[in-house]
Amino acid sequence: MVVFRDKAGRDIRIEVLGDCAYAYHDGNQIGDLFTTGRLEVDERTEDLPAEITGWNVNANYRNAGIATEMVRQLVDEIGTLAPGKRDRGIGGENALTDDGLHTTLKCQRLGLIYPFPDEVDLYSEEN
Repeated sequence: MVVFRDKAGRDIRIEVLGDCAYAYHDGNQIGDLFTTGRLEVDERTEDLPAEITGWNVNANYRNAGIATEMVRQLVDEIGTLAPGKRDRGIGGENALTDDGLHTTLKCQRLGLIYPFPDEVDLYSEEN
């Protein structure tokens, strides 16, 4: 558990439980971040990163750095995250909202979330 001061000066408690993170203020849950957890593909390769499957911060607490801090704390525990899906997926899977996309892009600039798969240059010498 970590306590941090958000942009509005409130003390926010962030708790990581397994592959998810939760935010609390004054004993009330005000946000959550859910992932798939790291996915084992084959014992001969590294696990795939945990993919964000949903997150939310209560409206009165948005734009205060809480979602970013939940991501940061979860990354400290389980590693860099894979982004959620940009568009509605097959079978009505969750997709990023405009707010979720904005937070994802910010966290990608901070190195906390990997780029979207269609933005990865497979021919880059860095890969």
